[in-house]
Amino acid sequence: MMAMISSIVILLGAISLTRLPVDLLPDIQQPTITVRMNYPGVGPLEIEELITRPLEQALSATAGLEQINSNSQEGNANLRLNFVWGTDLNEAMNDMRTRIDRVRARLPEDADPPTIFKFDSNSQPIMGIGVEGNYDRVTLRELAENVLSPRLERTPGVASVTVNGGLRRQIHVELSKEKIQALDLSVDRVVNLLRTENQNIPLGEIDEGDRTYLVRSQGQFENINEIRDMVVMTRAGVPVYMKDIAEVTDSTEDFRSFTRINGRPGVRLSITKQSAAKTIAVLQERGYVTRDTDPRDGRRKRLQVTALGFDVMRQGEAVFDELRDRWAQQIGAAELDRIEDHLTALAGAQPVRFDTPGWIARDLDTPG
Repeated sequence: MMAMISSIVILLGAISLTRLPVDLLPDIQQPTITVRMNYPGVGPLEIEELITRPLEQALSATAGLEQINSNSQEGNANLRLNFVWGTDLNEAMNDMRTRIDRVRARLPEDADPPTIFKFDSNSQPIMGIGVEGNYDRVTLRELAENVLSPRLERTPGVASVTVNGGLRRQIHVELSKEKIQALDLSVDRVVNLLRTENQNIPLGEIDEGDRTYLVRSQGQFENINEIRDMVVMTRAGVPVYMKDIAEVTDSTEDFRSFTRINGRPGVRLSITKQSAAKTIAVLQERGYVTRDTDPRDGRRKRLQVTALGFDVMRQGEAVFDELRDRWAQQIGAAELDRIEDHLTALAGAQPVRFDTPGWIARDLDTPG
């Protein structure tokens, strides 16, 4: 009788074990809030004086605050605020926004608005995907952002996809110092003119009978020639075009870092899961990159997709190895093998092993 009860308990425990979700970190909420503010093209010393110190002075009196750690580097400032355990972080964030608004006038006008976010273990990427192909870095970046990333984000359980690597396309306007000085034209005026001309402006409505039409002025640049032919100013009744004072080229952003996949230029896509999603279930959908490929889009067929960094999988296998060793010490290796054979007979298909979770390894070995 006791042997039957023990077998039932072990059977139920084994079935429950195979259904347990495997995650890298526990679902916890640390009392930490981070403030980030970007100011491209500015050195660390100026970042500290113009952004970091005003923010530290404004946030130092936040209720429940224990410690502030700040980091000033080229182009951005990061402040990490640690609060007392039990602090209502939503209320603390509202208080921080109010304090930042009070010193917003002291911060640089051309800097990006401050971003405030809480620490979340689920915000860490669970998987990386490397993409390479016979394309330049700009095309690889565009394919990753416009083709692969939307496809990944539609996968159940995926919260966001971050693209790193490659190069972004940029239009460079290189002004001639001699020409703008001769015309008494300032650089700020040219920059403001480019900013104001490159936008669509709504003009209101036009009523015609029982219909209403929305009217707008289409001013956004569609090609590089429109920038070259833009009128900058008029001198003695003669228009001065952008091409007369500057060289406009279709180029890329500065090459500051690079990503290589299998020794070739590529991009990396970092996948973050939703808070309620199971990590293993999300990773088992690895085929979403190549499934449902549009046959008319031949570019995707020439891309090489590589799965990177299965840290969660490796930890899951290590956990199962440790559990099997402990069970073998408690009941003996021979008895554990007998239980596995018995569960395999009950399952009728997939062999049941406690050392490596087959439901993890199975889909990982399946080509995408």
